[in-house]
Amino acid sequence: MSKKSIRGYLSHLLATIRPGSAVCLTEICQILLISKPQLIHLMALIRQEGRDDFLIDSKSITRQLNSPCLLDGRQIAQALNRLNITVTTAVECENTMVLAKQCSSYPALYLAESQNSGTGQQSNYWHSPFCGNIYATFSLKRSLSRHYPISFFNIAAAVAIQRYLTAELKHISATIKWPNDHMVNHKKISGMIIFSQVVNHLVYLDIGIGVNVNLISDPNKRITQPWTSLSLETGQTHDPNQAVITLTKALFYAFEELRTASGRQTLVREFNQHLYDTNQLITQGESHVHFKGIHECGSPILEPTQPQKTATAIASHADGNDASD
Repeated sequence: MSKKSIRGYLSHLLATIRPGSAVCLTEICQILLISKPQLIHLMALIRQEGRDDFLIDSKSITRQLNSPCLLDGRQIAQALNRLNITVTTAVECENTMVLAKQCSSYPALYLAESQNSGTGQQSNYWHSPFCGNIYATFSLKRSLSRHYPISFFNIAAAVAIQRYLTAELKHISATIKWPNDHMVNHKKISGMIIFSQVVNHLVYLDIGIGVNVNLISDPNKRITQPWTSLSLETGQTHDPNQAVITLTKALFYAFEELRTASGRQTLVREFNQHLYDTNQLITQGESHVHFKGIHECGSPILEPTQPQKTATAIASHADGNDASD
């Protein structure tokens, strides 16, 4: 939604809402031909401008309006100016991975306040309502090198998210569930997905990250597994702009650690220390194996389900490509 469109919709709403009137969001959506996430965004803008004299026909929507849901791309870009990163925000989109397809300069960060088709590993649905969560895709470009495999980017990103979550939770440690989830008290709080492509000795990365920051309810039962959020765990509402800024800095710091052998050793050590399950049963090809952690070379340590037949196996690199700055 363009700024011009937002101003037009906002002016229309201000003209039609009377003090003390009850607002039916569905009817206004039909009148203005906009989606509910876009309308909620506009309502929040109205609240920010001092208009708090109308009633909402949904308690869940009222809670969303009272949360700091609005992303401020300019604020985020200014806080990350040393990273020289381009920041793009959207009220809603299919998902931020689709936004990232338009990337022409690197590094870039694509953010949305809601997604209508958020996806995770194996195209699993990721519930993405307008509530002040993080829905982000980081588009990065790195040079190939012989020092470490591309899989280390997954390790670095996982550790960065774990560090961010644990810092926010203070007295609770988040754990890493292979290959792309983060857990708190046996409930999912974050997920990520990474796509990579090698072109002319350069690695192009799209790192999609979803974090439950301010999600507090799922009235339609769209989430099919135990879940939690920073807000539920801390009892506080979190500023999504600061959340994005802090997570981005953690991510880039972890990628800088990839430059040195000691940094890579630190990432592997932290990854293994914070594993959710050191005996996780996973599928490899047509067989089942136990995931035990990450080897110092970056490959997964796998143990057959029949340990008496063979010792701990270390999976070979999928493609042999290495990557580095």
